[in-house]
Amino acid sequence: ILVVSSLVAFYGLGQVYLGFPVISTSNSEFSKGLALTLGAGARINSTFAGHYDLAAFSVFPLLLITGLLAISAKPRWLLLILGAAAHWTLLLSASRVSFASFVVCAGLLLLALRKFSWIPLLIILSLVSVIVSPQLRGRYLEFITQIHAQEESKSVESVPDALKPTAKPEDRSFNIRLNVEWPRALRAVQKNPLFGTGFSSVGLATDNEYLRTMAETGLLGLFAFLLIFIRFFKTTAKFVTSYRPDLEHVFILTMSCGILSLLLNAVFIDVFAASKIALFAWLVMGVTEKVKSEYKPL
Repeated sequence: ILVVSSLVAFYGLGQVYLGFPVISTSNSEFSKGLALTLGAGARINSTFAGHYDLAAFSVFPLLLITGLLAISAKPRWLLLILGAAAHWTLLLSASRVSFASFVVCAGLLLLALRKFSWIPLLIILSLVSVIVSPQLRGRYLEFITQIHAQEESKSVESVPDALKPTAKPEDRSFNIRLNVEWPRALRAVQKNPLFGTGFSSVGLATDNEYLRTMAETGLLGLFAFLLIFIRFFKTTAKFVTSYRPDLEHVFILTMSCGILSLLLNAVFIDVFAASKIALFAWLVMGVTEKVKSEYKPL
């Protein structure tokens, strides 16, 4: 994971600062295989995928590096350098939900690792990261502006058009989810609540894994999907309560927190289905379960 992360970070930063080519599948025109370059202020892109996939992946090496630093006897500068590169990559992707999920899951990981004194450092790092990243800061401000604009619109509905305030910048990605994709999924659920309307029946993206699963496979499908993670975290619980500062324990805890970050991502992204990160996620879960089953404390 760390080797792949370093290569991904190198190429991603090269896209921004060295003009490395980008091959994107974010829309039908880009997916023709055109070698593009990022424009000024563009969000870093995981080649052959997208910025959301890149951000979701970056959380895993960051959590693993945090865990390895926690059991290191002395500062590991290589780990810190790799962590800084992965963190900067996450910031340049400007994915709000992935960054928030990293902060939450990193905090939970530090609790599980008994590194309570590191939590204030995590909070400071998170605040500074948002401040120094104009793309990420701007996207959070867009979201706040959108919520504020919706509240104001309720109070001016009865005001004549000539007296209404001018239009404010909108959060397009959130509006598409709220007004198009999520209602479409809910309509599919209404047609067949128990079994859904079939795979891919709600389009290429719903941008909510839970709504997508419920629309396509119904309540039974959603329940079966969630049971996988209930079982996964049930077997993780004993490693949290009986923590030992060894490599196997750290791997289990960091990968479990990584899967939790994807579950948080899944509120806004089809991260376990229509995402290039899906194969990696299922592979990580399988490997982690294998490590759990073979773990023997010294």
